[in-house]
Formats: sequence, structure tokens, C-alpha cells
Amino acid sequence: MVAKYTSRWAFYRTAARLCNHPRHHLVREVVNPAKDSKLDEVACRHNLPNNFRQIAGKLRTVWPLLPSSVCFRSVCLLPSRPSIVAR
Repeated sequence: MVAKYTSRWAFYRTAARLCNHPRHHLVREVVNPAKDSKLDEVACRHNLPNNFRQIAGKLRTVWPLLPSSVCFRSVCLLPSRPSIVAR
């Protein structure tokens, strides 16, 4: 659980930084970024620019530890688990 919330916290902070928000260090959110409605709520809460949802959507496709609709085991940037070879 700690890794999940830490990853979400870092995701929102990174997305705010990529939007050139002057107070990106004050963005401390842990809500699920996979839902666009939650991204809108966070943007509203922190007065983030209009392109926040677009930038967060692009960041979501490459962010580790977050589920993504385009992240399949064969395409994902994360290494897959080593297969166990039966002897």
C-alpha cells in the first residue's frame, strides 16, 4: 500500500511539474489517476493549467506501478517476471 500511494503522490507532483506549475511542490494527492474525473478534481483543487489532464494522460502511459490501458505484458516498459523453468 505504501508503494502505491507513494507512486501516486509522485505521479501528481511530476505531472504538475511538467505543466510548469509554480507551486508543484504543494501538490500532494493520492487519488486514482486512472480516472479522468479525479484528474479534473485535482486540477481544480490546485489551480493547475488546462493542459494538466492531457499531460497526466500521457504520463500515465509510461508511469510505473500504475495500471494503464496500453500496458500489456508484451508491450509494457517494465520488465516481466522471470519465467520459472520446470525441470
